[in-house]
Amino acid sequence: MKRTIITLSAGLLLLGSCTKNFKEIKDGYFGLTNEDVLQDNLAVGSSFPDMMRNVMYSPVGGEYIYQRTNSLSVDVWSGYTAWATDFGLAHANWVINADWNNHIWNNSFYNGGRIFSLWLDVKEALETYGVVDGEQQYPHFVAINNILKAFGASRVADVYGPIIYSHYGEEMTGSQFDSLQEAYNAMLVDLTNAADTLDECLKSDVADFSGFDPVYKGDLAKWARLANTLRLRLALRIVKADPEKAKTQAEAAINHPQGVMVKGDSYIMQGAGRINPLYSISVAWEDAHMNANMQSILGGYGDPRLPKFGNPVGDQVVGLRMGVDLTAPNPADYKTKLSTVNVTSSADPYVVMQDAEARFLLAEAALRGWNAGGTAKEFYEAGVQMSFDDWAAGSAAGYLTSTATPADWVDPIGATKNDIAAMSDVTPTWDEALSNEQKLEKIITQKWIAGFPDGYNAWAEYRRTGYPKLFPTASNGSGGTVDSNLGFRRLPYVQSVKENNAAGYADAASKLGGPDDVTTRLWWDVDKGNF
Repeated sequence: MKRTIITLSAGLLLLGSCTKNFKEIKDGYFGLTNEDVLQDNLAVGSSFPDMMRNVMYSPVGGEYIYQRTNSLSVDVWSGYTAWATDFGLAHANWVINADWNNHIWNNSFYNGGRIFSLWLDVKEALETYGVVDGEQQYPHFVAINNILKAFGASRVADVYGPIIYSHYGEEMTGSQFDSLQEAYNAMLVDLTNAADTLDECLKSDVADFSGFDPVYKGDLAKWARLANTLRLRLALRIVKADPEKAKTQAEAAINHPQGVMVKGDSYIMQGAGRINPLYSISVAWEDAHMNANMQSILGGYGDPRLPKFGNPVGDQVVGLRMGVDLTAPNPADYKTKLSTVNVTSSADPYVVMQDAEARFLLAEAALRGWNAGGTAKEFYEAGVQMSFDDWAAGSAAGYLTSTATPADWVDPIGATKNDIAAMSDVTPTWDEALSNEQKLEKIITQKWIAGFPDGYNAWAEYRRTGYPKLFPTASNGSGGTVDSNLGFRRLPYVQSVKENNAAGYADAASKLGGPDDVTTRLWWDVDKGNF
């Protein structure tokens, strides 16, 4: 069955003029009068808080969902956390768990009430109640709606590959998939148009958005900077697959009138209707602990952010290597030795995107010789200090002169078969004499540190660049189908897609560039050097 959508041109939706003279619209939105709808903007704004929270899905009481969508998957593959509960052979041993995979696809993105369906709700409301005489009365609402859609879509696309993006909502029973390249191109267009629209709206008196905005409290400049930063993130993601587009898009985002994220622009989820699920999963349930890579890299550096991330055991933060045998000699032995995530309550804020990331994106852009407005060294050092500020870790001046390197990891219960030497000798201090590849490792390693605990972006960057260099899994249960060092490159499509959208699934599989399994590289995950 077709789902009817009132269609308007992109120009009307995204580039409609911003005006304070809101025109009369038809009565009938839940019994509200014309004046009610126009004054309070309820008809077009009520879905935004849920949509913003659904960029990283963590409803009250939904910790088990986050556990499957994040902490048993991307948070482990990114080297941030590890689990010390015996779940059998699974994602930590390169064995796919279909139930966890189902949660990542359905509960994060595509089920009703998730970011895509909420985007469609807002879109239809804006077309029904926001357009008068062919002019969109809420262009900034349209822009933010599309930013959030692209934000969420980029996360699911970086896990699976081809997704339903530009055709989402056309049919209730399924829809056409975009190839990953097509999806990225569409997301970049949406982010570009959104930033341009918000820049125009900042020059006018527009409807108040603050009542629907738990993230930026209606600050349209921050939303524009988020759009540009996401655009820069996606541009760098595709640098191996489409270097010309990557450069063009990156420079345009950097030099946009509103620029990229600055200090205080972090995308933070907090307040009513959401939780920090890591409190229950790590502190209360003792399922998620710090990862051995965090202990190795930050511990080796003496990084003052490490005890901000994880609760010390004795005098140090102790992490666990992915894939260790949790059944012997006693399944509970590790838990007493390992650090939980440093979250004090389920009400603690959860940072989905740190403001410091923008500095590291700029550093890589400058390293590649693009027009970034500064040097790689300047942006790199600014990013480290901004991350220190975010975590109240003091001055980074001494840290930025440090020649310390990552440390070896020693199994905390004495299972020496799991011990492993440090994977890298990268240091915090910048050295202009190093090669671009060595400089990039510094940038990505520090971006990885600054991005904790969002495993989605960190895992994507690890696959794109190979950095930071992470420990291979201690045991591989894949029977040789998955390389212990490369790990999963993506996740296969879930059964519900195959059953409910057979034509769409066939289309998606044809656009993958390989079989629908965990070893097929995504379009941007090109097997070649970074330069």
